[in-house]
Amino acid sequence: MKNRMQKWSLTIWLLIGLFVFSTTVLASTSVDYSRQMGFGWNLGNTFDGFDQNKQLYEESWGNPRVTRELLQHIKAQGYTSIRLPFSVIDRQDENNVITKDFLARYQEVVDMALEEDFYVIINLHHDSWQWLKYWDGQESSLEFERYKVLWEQLATTFKDYDGRVSFESINEPDFEGGDKHAKLQAVNKVFYHIVRKSGGQNEKRVLIFPTLATNSDQVELDRTAAEILSYQDDNIMATVHYYSEWVHSNNMGMTSFDQVLWGDVTPRTSLLAFYDRLTNTFINQGIGVVIGEYGLLAFDRQSYDGQYANDSGELYKYIELMSAKSIETGIPIMLWDNGQHFQRQGETWYNPWFGEIVTKSMLGRSAYAKGFWKSYITDKTSSYELPMEWNGQKLSDIRFVEQSTGTEYQLQEGNDYSVSAEGIALLPNFVDRIKVGEYGLKGQLFIHCQQGAYWIQNISYANQISLDEVNGTVGEELMIPTTFNGEDGLYASLQNEAGNPVSYNTWWPYLVYLDEWVPKNNQNMIYLPAKMTGLLQDGTYRFILKTYQGTQVVYMLTVSDSQIVGKMVQTDTEIISEETTTEKETSETVELTTPNVDPVPDTNTSEETTNNLKSVTSDSKLSKKFKKAKEQVDKRVQKVKEKADQKIEKVQEKAQKLLEKIQAKQNKLLKR
Repeated sequence: MKNRMQKWSLTIWLLIGLFVFSTTVLASTSVDYSRQMGFGWNLGNTFDGFDQNKQLYEESWGNPRVTRELLQHIKAQGYTSIRLPFSVIDRQDENNVITKDFLARYQEVVDMALEEDFYVIINLHHDSWQWLKYWDGQESSLEFERYKVLWEQLATTFKDYDGRVSFESINEPDFEGGDKHAKLQAVNKVFYHIVRKSGGQNEKRVLIFPTLATNSDQVELDRTAAEILSYQDDNIMATVHYYSEWVHSNNMGMTSFDQVLWGDVTPRTSLLAFYDRLTNTFINQGIGVVIGEYGLLAFDRQSYDGQYANDSGELYKYIELMSAKSIETGIPIMLWDNGQHFQRQGETWYNPWFGEIVTKSMLGRSAYAKGFWKSYITDKTSSYELPMEWNGQKLSDIRFVEQSTGTEYQLQEGNDYSVSAEGIALLPNFVDRIKVGEYGLKGQLFIHCQQGAYWIQNISYANQISLDEVNGTVGEELMIPTTFNGEDGLYASLQNEAGNPVSYNTWWPYLVYLDEWVPKNNQNMIYLPAKMTGLLQDGTYRFILKTYQGTQVVYMLTVSDSQIVGKMVQTDTEIISEETTTEKETSETVELTTPNVDPVPDTNTSEETTNNLKSVTSDSKLSKKFKKAKEQVDKRVQKVKEKADQKIEKVQEKAQKLLEKIQAKQNKLLKR
């Protein structure tokens, strides 16, 4: 009888729980609430868009009208929460009353989102930098009054909505002059009291306070945590945004997810430290936190062939780890999508591989190559090692899709490849099929595991890149004739005679990819835009290019009377590793070129070069010629490293001071 009563009691409580959570969310703390939100998506550049034609509403920035079908497709991807950025800007009258039709249409979409069972964040968005940033800190000022009236209307409109709806005070708040933190706290305070006094469900509704500029530096997190705790209200959450480190996110020569940026910081370690700060500062103090936006800022820049400014494989690793840490910590993440990710009319992902990793990462870990997603087979290659990070996954199959024909076939284990805990070895039977015809991309390997997203590995047949002479004019486009021979440009720099960077970011040594320089493989050229040549004056400059395969080229630009002459510098030494003979040996060709002038300071490259030379030295068959070349290169590498240490130390000091300010401003521009 006792057991029967316990079963009935449990059944009743389960039914009550199902009923309660189907109508309202009774989260005991903001931490519980944040965990319930799960993975989220931003309906960006929609209701936050604005222009002179006030009647366009959500279509003002080019995205189509929101439909229920779109929300259903977003839900089908695995998302359980949605952020609906809302900008008023000029859609209000002289009394700050929001245009009736615009607010009604926004409310209609909120209703649809709830009907599709989303958690919904209502967020006042671009008003932050359009007019609120100019607030002088006086409560009698027009900006403060305007903010109050807007939230009075929003709070009243949605006061009877259930607990799945939360309110975010303002997006990426920043202010011109004065005490910025005091201003933000005043804005949050008036927001809090307006909502709490408006009645209905707003008395207990979850409210979201941003850090200053939604910055995640420890000092900002501490300020916001202390601010929230001072209210003694369990239904207040914090929010920050995360777009990785600026120089990686914008691909300023820092392409790899595991590349050292400065000190011992890589994009990966930065992400891990970011989650640690959120956990220690908020979760461990009983404060919920949501990463209201995440992504990489250069994603919108695409090349002629649809390649993205952010390396697709490194983007995969970033998304995969962001999701894994979200699951581990219970901190919800919300993908920023201004229309560049999910096709709102086609109702699928523009980049299927991006969609694959986003959706599969909501369920668990995925495997990936430890290096870049681009591999190069040369005439010296007999077999090829592809180190893998399996993340607990087991290989299912490998398929190869030929670039020229689109033909797909499955690789045979033991014949085409072997697999181990360390990775995948591509065997001679497969490699020999790549080494035919012209140099270039031969196809893609699709590596499938039993769970998780698939990994793509580009396979190219390559030799060595070569840049030909060119003539041009300062202030005009410069198109350098290039024979890529299957190689791909990784990063580049432009230096003056003193060795200082020539770019629009003189505090950083590398150029912005697909902005300040563009490799155009299908047009056999490297493109420097007019804005870059416009920086040149009479003198000599070094354009230094590094490829994915490891080739480094120095190309001299000589300017006289506004005329440019470009010529590749001859190398002192070229060292190529011997052909591998067994499937366990690496098959990558090491091509080291030492120019007549010092290359861009790059401690990582110098260490890599040293390691490559060590492997060559260990070969007993190494000729005297190569030994002598090694001695020369050793001296040059040491010289480069010494200069690198000096220059990078100076760069770090400048970057530390400028990165935060630059990132806050650039985030707003690139996100649009």
